Amino acid sequence: MAWNGKKCIKEINQITKTIQFLVESQCPYEVKQLSNTVKDKTLKFIVMGGDVVKPFDTGDKQNKNESIVGDVLSRASVVKEGIDVFTSLAAKGIFPGDGGYVKKGLEKEESLKSNSIDSNQSQVIQYKDQSGLNEDEKKYLIEEASSMGNVVSTDPFSKIKIKNIISKNDSIYKPRIPKNYEISINQDFDSFSRSGSGKTVPSTRIGRLVNFGYLGVGLASGAVAELTRRGLGINKALSDNIEDGGNVFLTSGNAERIVQTLCRVRGAALKLGQMLSLQDEEVVSKPLLDIFQRVRDKADFMPVKQVNKVMRKEFGNDWRDLFLEFNEKPFAAASIGQVHKAITKDGKNVAVKIQYPGVKDGIDSDINNLMTILNFGGLFPKGMFLENFVEVARKELKLECDYKRELRAMEKFRELVGESDDFYVPKAYPELTTETVLTAELIEGKPVDQCKDEIQEVRDYIAEKFIEICLKEIFVWRFMQTDPNWSNFFLGKHPITGQPRMILLDFGASRSYSKKFTDLYMKIIKAAYDNDREKTLKYSREIGFLTGYESKIMEEAHCDSISILGETLASDKPFDFSKQSVTKRIHSLIPVMLEHRLTSPPEEVYSLHRKLSGSYLLATRLKATVSCGHLFTDIYKNYVFGDDGSKDIDIDNV
Repeated sequence: MAWNGKKCIKEINQITKTIQFLVESQCPYEVKQLSNTVKDKTLKFIVMGGDVVKPFDTGDKQNKNESIVGDVLSRASVVKEGIDVFTSLAAKGIFPGDGGYVKKGLEKEESLKSNSIDSNQSQVIQYKDQSGLNEDEKKYLIEEASSMGNVVSTDPFSKIKIKNIISKNDSIYKPRIPKNYEISINQDFDSFSRSGSGKTVPSTRIGRLVNFGYLGVGLASGAVAELTRRGLGINKALSDNIEDGGNVFLTSGNAERIVQTLCRVRGAALKLGQMLSLQDEEVVSKPLLDIFQRVRDKADFMPVKQVNKVMRKEFGNDWRDLFLEFNEKPFAAASIGQVHKAITKDGKNVAVKIQYPGVKDGIDSDINNLMTILNFGGLFPKGMFLENFVEVARKELKLECDYKRELRAMEKFRELVGESDDFYVPKAYPELTTETVLTAELIEGKPVDQCKDEIQEVRDYIAEKFIEICLKEIFVWRFMQTDPNWSNFFLGKHPITGQPRMILLDFGASRSYSKKFTDLYMKIIKAAYDNDREKTLKYSREIGFLTGYESKIMEEAHCDSISILGETLASDKPFDFSKQSVTKRIHSLIPVMLEHRLTSPPEEVYSLHRKLSGSYLLATRLKATVSCGHLFTDIYKNYVFGDDGSKDIDIDNV
């Protein structure tokens, strides 16, 4: 073929213009962000045996949801090779044919797939080879590209490794923790004792009553001071009232008094405050919620002297001989006990939970004292049926103070979970457990609410598993750990395999549910799933949510609230909790239900909804996406109404 200078220049100009268009219109972000090496890779176009791949052909638009980076780099990889080969061939007087520039493209054999909204893993993509070249021609081009100093894939016409950024499709989404993903735990067992202080827990009723007495006097004096400031018209200038113009008891000074008292006496009063902190501000006023939130995040711990006293009482004067090592300072503290790290005689790391002295005996008086003080200012709406809430809490707290019962619950959950690929329940040590001391295998991890910085797929996985186990607990096992405190759920590692697991902890609040209750509750959820308001009302009356004499506005609000919650379970697409409006929409219904409700909910509902609400709040906090509809459908299709041959789990009558 004779040398045709004009034609050569024309073809080179076409290539140059296409390169410029590719860079300017499709790769502005990559050009700005990537290194000079990657910038160079974007200046690529292919000329192979007369066929030209044009990157903006309409046929490429069918995969808009696929990775932009993958799409650009897949073209870029062949572009640079094409330019180098074209240059090499041109130097030898070899040019493409005269048939024009016809798109022959690389048609994808498999579309990109990813479980996550964002995926940072590399992936090999397979394409059909439609280059139109035979094997000898492809081999020649590869050799020529190599001679120009390029490192060429064994088969650049069919494979390219890319880093994908992929949108999740609308099908079932099952997030997994990526293989070899390293969980950053870095658990510091001394940080808690360094940041807090050891204060003796009042162990007698008189001692605890004195603390509540001081609290009452302090709140009254704070309220008088607030009234005086308001009377003098200097409230805005000097008052530290939490809620301007609100309840005179809710000054920041009084808030501090409540927090300090509850953290000092701990026990039932602190536990009740923590439970109330999970309520909505339409039910409990925001200033009071802020107080309870501070209480939930804070607690003092027993000094060493008091720890020794409790351990001597439970195991005798030689209790230290039961361990190789025992850390006298706790690494965690909660409402009714604190946790110490220890090593058993056979070298096993264990967590030893020690109950605060006097807590069990002071449950009734502590709750009565706290509620007397809080009710004095009329801080709770009548529709909350606070007395029912308190009675349920009173009953639960008495059960939680029996650590032998918790051990039985722990062993039952360990049996139910079995060799799960997702969950792990630590092993309990009955020989090192009494009614006020519980010893269990120490598993390192971090609370799920501290996983906000994990990658999207891991956050999705955590939220999904939290919701999944909630549904299993109520509808499959009919046995639930009802405390949604996020510190009871860790992202950690299996102690033997080292694989990531959701670690389940603290089983004191475990309880069973009757088959009759779960049948009715399932029917209510399914009615909401089907948007059947008539059945929702029917089953709500049967279970005890409604009396049958409610006003129309109450019935509508009740159905609306259940339907809103049912939307997540009825969704045939992954539910994005970062964009959910469920909480806001239910907020608008709470005042109506508080005003028009005629009866308190069934006592089972208090604990059940506390756990379900906690799972939704966690998913929202993690900005997770969960296929809730798929989770519920799997449970429902295997659910058997009536006698299914199973027995209620009973850990109390043993």
